[in-house]
Amino acid sequence: DGSNAGSVAAFSRNNSSGVWSALQTIAPADISGTNSYFGTALHLDGDFLAIGAPYQDQGGVASAGSVYIFVYAAGSYLFQQKIVGTLVNANFGYSVCLDGNNIAIGAPFKNYYTNGSPNAYVYARTGDARNETGKFHLYGEDGGDPSTFFGLSVSLKNNWLFIGNPGGYTNIGVGVFNYVSGKQCCLFISPKYRYF
Repeated sequence: DGSNAGSVAAFSRNNSSGVWSALQTIAPADISGTNSYFGTALHLDGDFLAIGAPYQDQGGVASAGSVYIFVYAAGSYLFQQKIVGTLVNANFGYSVCLDGNNIAIGAPFKNYYTNGSPNAYVYARTGDARNETGKFHLYGEDGGDPSTFFGLSVSLKNNWLFIGNPGGYTNIGVGVFNYVSGKQCCLFISPKYRYF
């Protein structure tokens, strides 16, 4: 019924007085009348703001999800890019984390393969666009169960990526990944985590 389209309220702080005032309400036109839950996740890094809409349908694919990127300029947040999920009920954008030119995005509610697992992704920015550079999932005992919720939370800092896996049986906890010279590899982690 569109009652859960969502929105994000942005505020600005006066450094002299310490007073916060409303800056703008962010609500993209294409979420109007939908149940996108825009604002489920958000992260601000410098001038860039990422906002997840994990229940947004994409081209008939139910709850594929999406992430909107905005950039602060001329006193407001301006739309820059929309990154969309492609898997039914994956809820891409349920978690987001910006770090410089990179963004980590969780899609914790859908198997990638029939016996696969939920996913997390990394996108890198070139100019005004971000393109996928990494995809992460579980396999083995935990990987066969979507209730692991791998990607329910993500954190990205420098070359380190952390992915929450709160529902795992043998790997409950956090997956830790490291970027080395632009190539993703796993370090200090159970062998049941895998990059592909």
